[in-house]
Amino acid sequence: MRRLIVISAICLAAAAPMSSSAQRAEDLQRGASVRLRLADGGRARGYIDSVTAETIMLHVFERAEAGASVRYRRDFVASMEVMEKHTAKGALRGGLIGLLVGGGGGFLIGALTYSEKDCNILVCSASSSGALLGFVAAAVATPIGLLVGAAQGAPEWRDVYLRQ
Repeated sequence: MRRLIVISAICLAAAAPMSSSAQRAEDLQRGASVRLRLADGGRARGYIDSVTAETIMLHVFERAEAGASVRYRRDFVASMEVMEKHTAKGALRGGLIGLLVGGGGGFLIGALTYSEKDCNILVCSASSSGALLGFVAAAVATPIGLLVGAAQGAPEWRDVYLRQ
């Protein structure tokens, strides 16, 4: 069990993001998911189509018809954030969900199979199999949750530098 914890910690540390500095808008690739806060207080969310010195063109899905391209003047955009997926946060979240689901499911089975007549002060024969099942379920579900969470990643919004 200690090996599993050590391996999980090493994987989480290796997958952690290296930089937290803001990107420039010109460096964003086509298709990057962004959200804009506009000068008039409005908001827009979509995928980058192109970025020039004067405009930002997005494929938006909220304010216009699905998939429509909308052009925003850069001086009309107050701030912009880009979504990045982080495997470490996703692995942590997935591992916690796996631990809760596996441990909770095992606890439920243990509670359903519990019988007072099979227990003395220290040992319960019928319910101990439920407790063992809960431990095994948590031990299996946690690494599965880690892997699934790392594969999906957790979204994080980062500021984008707009001015040149």
